[in-house]
Amino acid sequence: MKTIFYTALCLFALASCTSSKVRVETTLDERVSLAYNRTYSILKSSGLQGFAEENQQIIVDEIERQMRARGYTYQEEKGDLSVLFSVYSDAFRLKQTDPAYSASKLKKGTLLIHLVDETLNRSVWMGYASGLFEKTQAIPESQVRSATRRIMDQYPALAYGYVPMKMAQQ
Repeated sequence: MKTIFYTALCLFALASCTSSKVRVETTLDERVSLAYNRTYSILKSSGLQGFAEENQQIIVDEIERQMRARGYTYQEEKGDLSVLFSVYSDAFRLKQTDPAYSASKLKKGTLLIHLVDETLNRSVWMGYASGLFEKTQAIPESQVRSATRRIMDQYPALAYGYVPMKMAQQ
């Protein structure tokens, strides 16, 4: 009985140490279909001056990994989807003129990833990790990668005509 108690206590302590105060949320414009896109391009925001180049590259690498896993093909320019990302060092209110998205107050240190359908010239999906870069100290690569992955995990679409390997084998 003691062993079970100590094991449970250790698991609880471990879980509390690894819990993240980073809030990840996404929004989707349900008025448009994501089903007809095959390619993507990545655009960096001009507001990344205070953000380390290494961390920018980690974000780009993780976005590329996640998009490839969904069957999308990278194009240097003029992809069906433009993936934009920004990092905001100060707290701010995300104001949206589009009723598909709600306004949110975001904490200091937010990573925002935004997908724009270039054919429609309209935003179709947005995700953010708020509270990621609150401290001024260096951010571990694993934390940047994890936040980017947590955002992209919420992206619901696959590339047009793409059938994941597991589904194809069934």
